[in-house]
This record gives sequence, C-alpha cells and structure tokens, in this order.
Amino acid sequence: MKLRSLLFIATSIITSIPVVFFGIWPHTHAFENEIVRVSEQHVLIAKNIARVLERYDRDVKAAFRLLAKNVVEETRVEDVEVLLDNFHILNICAVAPQSNKVVYALNYDNNSCPAQISDQHLAVFSQRADAGMVEFTQVLEGPDGLPRLYLVSRFDDYLAVGVISTDYIVALGMAVAFGERGHAAIVDHQGSILAHPLAEWRQQRRNIAALAPVKRMLARETGVTTFYSPAMKGDVIAGYTWVPGSNWGVMVPQPVQELRQRADAAQRNALFVIVLGVVAAALVSWFVSGYLTRPVRAVVEAARRMTAGDHQVRAPDMGRLAPSEMKELGSSFNAMAEAIDNDLRTRQGVEKALRDSEARFRAFNDHSPNIMHIKDLDGRFVMINKGSAAFMGASEEEIIGKTAFELFPAKEAEVFDAHDRAVLESGHAVEREERILHNDGSHTFITAKFPIRNAAGEIVAVGAAGSDLTHRKKAEERLRHVQKMEAIGQLTGGIAHDFNNLLAIVVGNLEELEKRLTADSGSHAIAQRAMAAAVRGSDLIQRLLAFSRKQALKPRSIDVLRLLSDMADLLNRTLGENIDVEIRSQAGLWPCLADPLQLENALINLAINARDAMPQGGKLIIEAKSVSFEEAEDESEPEALIGEFVAIAVTDSGAGMAQDVADNAFEPFFTTKEVG
Repeated sequence: MKLRSLLFIATSIITSIPVVFFGIWPHTHAFENEIVRVSEQHVLIAKNIARVLERYDRDVKAAFRLLAKNVVEETRVEDVEVLLDNFHILNICAVAPQSNKVVYALNYDNNSCPAQISDQHLAVFSQRADAGMVEFTQVLEGPDGLPRLYLVSRFDDYLAVGVISTDYIVALGMAVAFGERGHAAIVDHQGSILAHPLAEWRQQRRNIAALAPVKRMLARETGVTTFYSPAMKGDVIAGYTWVPGSNWGVMVPQPVQELRQRADAAQRNALFVIVLGVVAAALVSWFVSGYLTRPVRAVVEAARRMTAGDHQVRAPDMGRLAPSEMKELGSSFNAMAEAIDNDLRTRQGVEKALRDSEARFRAFNDHSPNIMHIKDLDGRFVMINKGSAAFMGASEEEIIGKTAFELFPAKEAEVFDAHDRAVLESGHAVEREERILHNDGSHTFITAKFPIRNAAGEIVAVGAAGSDLTHRKKAEERLRHVQKMEAIGQLTGGIAHDFNNLLAIVVGNLEELEKRLTADSGSHAIAQRAMAAAVRGSDLIQRLLAFSRKQALKPRSIDVLRLLSDMADLLNRTLGENIDVEIRSQAGLWPCLADPLQLENALINLAINARDAMPQGGKLIIEAKSVSFEEAEDESEPEALIGEFVAIAVTDSGAGMAQDVADNAFEPFFTTKEVG
C-alpha cells in the first residue's frame, strides 16, 4: 500500500471520529442535557425570588411592628404614608378581641378599617397572633373582595391587624417568564395561590397544596421535580424552594414538551453536522495525504541515490507553499549530507583544537609559580600542577586519586578538608591563609578556593590556587624590627628631652643657692632637694638607656602613696606656681609590684605633658586606688588581665588632645614632641 493511500485512510478515520463523536453525543443526550440545564436554571430562579420575598417579609414586618405600636399608643410616625405605600399596607387596625370592635385605626388611600372584624377573620387572627411576634395569615378575601394578606400581632389587650395588598407579590411572579409558557408561582404557607399567570386562580385563592412540589415547598425543601400541571394540562418540570420567615413557597415550572421540542431540533442539527463533517474530513484527508507525500518521495529518492554512492546529491527545493516541517525535512537531509561529506575533516580539526587547548591549559598550570589543584566531592585530587607536586615532594601520579589525609599530617588535613566543605556548602569562593609544614619549615599560603560547576550549574569539584607568602611574611617581620629600632631611637630622643627638664631644675636651684646662700644657711634643704632631683635624673637616664639595650626591669613591692607623696614637692617646683598639684589616695591602698624608677618617670612625663596643655595654669590631680578584676571585661582582648591591681589616674584641667592624637595615644613609642 502506498503512503498516500495509508495517510488518506488514517486521516479520514482520525478526523471523522471527533466529528461523529461530538455529533452523536448531543444527538443521544439532547433531552437529558435540556433537563439538566433547565433544572439548574429553574432552581436558581426560584432561589432568587425567595431571597427577594425573604427581604420583603423582614422589611414589611419591621414596618408593621413600628406602625402598629404607634397606632395602639396613639402616636404618629413621620413619613407614615411613605412606609404604607412602600410596603403596600392598606390600613392597620387595633382590635379588641372581646368585642370584635376596631378601637384604633391607621388608614391609607381610602382603605379604611371596618368598624368590626368578622368572627371568621378574628379566629384566624387570634390563631396566628402572638405577643411580640408579627406573622402573616394565609391569603384571605379582603373587605373589597380581593385577595389580601394580613399581618397580625398582639399588643397588650389588643390585636394589631394590617391589611397587605398582594400586588407586589403578583408583580414579582409575573416578572418571570421564559420559553413559551415558563412562569413563576408563589403560594402562602397553606398552599394557596399568591401569584400565578392565571388571574382566575389568583382571584379564587386556589389551594394547590396537593401538588407534589407544593408539598415539598411547605415542608421547607428545595429541588427539582416533574409533575402533571392542571393549569397547563400536561407534564411540567419545576424548580421549587421556600421562603424563610413567611414559609411561603416559590415554584418555577415549564412544560416538558418545550424541552422535547428543543432536544429534537438539536438532534436534527447534530445529524447534519455529522454528515457534513465526514464528507469534509474525506476531502481534506485526500488533499493532505498528497500534499505530505510529495516532499517525502523527493527525499526518499535523494536518499536512494546517496546510498548508491552519489554524496553530492541534495534534496530539491520544496517550494514556498510547502509546510515548514517539509522544508525542514529537506534542509535536514541536505545538512546531513553536508555533515557526512565533511565529517572526517571536521573531526580532525576538532581533535587538533582539543589537543592544543589541553596543551595550553597544561602549560599554564605547570609554569604557574602558584600551587594549583582540583579535588572531587570526596576530597580526592583529580588535577594538580607541577608546582604543587614539587612542593609536596611527590609526582603527579602519586598524588592523583589521594586525599589530603593521605598526604599531610592529620591536623593540617582536617583544616584543608574544613575549608573545602565550606566552599561546597556556601557555593562561593573563599580566600584564607593556610600554614603547611614542609621539610624546610612552615610555609604560609594565601589560598583561594572556589566551586567548579558543570553545565547544569551543579557543583562537581573544588578548585584551589595558592601563593606562598613565607618570604613576604619574613620580609614584613624584618621591616617591623627596623621600625622598632627606629622607635627606640625616637624614645631615646624623648628621654634626652625629659632629662634636660630635670637638669634644668637642678641647675636653677643650684644657681639660686650660689647667689643667695652661704654654706651654713638655713636653706640647706633647698640644696638637698636640688641634689635629689639631680640624682633622680641620673637614675632615669640610666633606666632609659638600659631599656634601649633591652635589659630587664627591676620590679619590687612599693608603697604607691609614699612614692606619690615624695614626688609632690618635686612636681610643684617642676610645674610652676600657676599649677596646683593634688594627690589623692584610697584608704588602705594596697602595695604593688612595679619598678619605682619607671613609675616615677611615667608620672613625671604625664605631669610635664599636662603642664604643656595648661599654659595659663590649672589643676593636676593624681589619684590612686585599689581595683580588682574577677573576669576579663573584654574576652576578645588576648592581654586582658584578671586579679588585684593599683590604678593610678592622672587628670588635668587642660585643653585636651586632638582626635588624631587621642587615636594614637596608646601606640608604642608615640610622642608629639620633636626629636631632641
């Protein structure tokens, strides 16, 4: 069988199946579909009417309750005519049940209350009335002979009765009409007609409680049913429901014959569509089969020739009207022919480019001064350059496939493995310093580790590139040593400056003695103090010079208060008369372990700096107290101390330090004085 015949049969069957199916389905289920559609529609209409009547029931009862109370109490409500008109209340009467007489009345539009209520109506009113409640009676004949509804309630010793026109309910029912004879019917709580297309039935207040849907409505049910309608003299389908509050019933019926007529019309249309669709499917299938097979036959012929050895053969142009798939088939065939013809040359070029790329990558790795390697997700080396292998003291073959735990000490391997896991977990590059033990000592590397992802974005390995910072670290250490020596030189200059200050005191006092005193003068104490200052100056310079040679301090237990008291007179003369020196001390001050000469030197330097900050004079306070630290105030500070100490605070009333000076006040060897 030829391809065109096969395609014709297949496409004819395939296109005919949905045509027949969608034609038969509405044909065989037309009447059932109409029943389902109408059922949902009728119930929805009945529910909507019931909602309107429920609202009307609630509003008219509220209005009646207000108006009836005012009738009994003989008061007047504003806009009473508006309320009566809006709710179709003809009048409201207050009846004395014992005498049947109307005691009070509210009339509207010439609809007056009768002087006396009939016994029949009074019995109905008394049965429905209840204190505090407002209820509708069944539809009754009014004084004017028309169907009327009555609202009744009991107020003290009176029955309040309101006469309600059914015009609003009739209009609501008549507003619903569909199909040829579809309509709405409304009955009261006893099944008597309130609204119906037949005026005669409304006038007669015909009771249809015997009908099946009416029974269900009065039983407060909602649904759809079919029954024989005396009004339409035939079977009808009706949606029905009930009205909360009044317990009225709403029914929306439609003759079943109308549904059958629409179903028959739908069946005729379905048969016509089936026949027309099958014919159209056959014609289209014949055309499509020929249209599709022509390009295929051309490609088959070209393939036959290529198989015979003609590698230059190509599929012919499919034409502008050919479908894109057929054009793509021809293009794909021609591309395949070109690929077969050029396959060997292309493959050779690709292989050469791959070799060149791999060689460049290997040369880049091997000639890099940095260590470079790649590990898989299990931590095994899968690539390593020559620099890394040389540093590890092994060949690439000995390293590939092993983990850090097999090549390094356990402690170092754990650090490397933790760094690798951090990269895998974060998915980001991480740069750290790593220390690696080597035969010639410990080396410090700055290593960047980064995730390696495949084409799908998944992490498949960890790459690392590191630089050896060992020589740089040693150079930095040497630089710091040189800077330290320079700082010591600066310190020596500061010492000379302080020493000159002390010698100036000594020289000044000695000169004063030479001018004014004799050897047996009573001012011998001045000479002693001058000599003491000179001795202290000599000791100070010796200690500082010893420090410059890195000699150890000589701490001993000292009485800080006594040391400060001994320095008070010296400080007074050194700082001048315009600076008041005050020594303060806590009672029971602890002794402390310190080098007294170094402590004196520190206090003198602070005092001189304070003097420089108070050129116009001021006050200098030196305060000592015992302090105890049970725990470090700053746990991150490695030199934080814990224990018992003596704290000495030096406070002056000067101008203070500039911000840049304050920032460097505690830097080693920092001074604002010029050298010399």
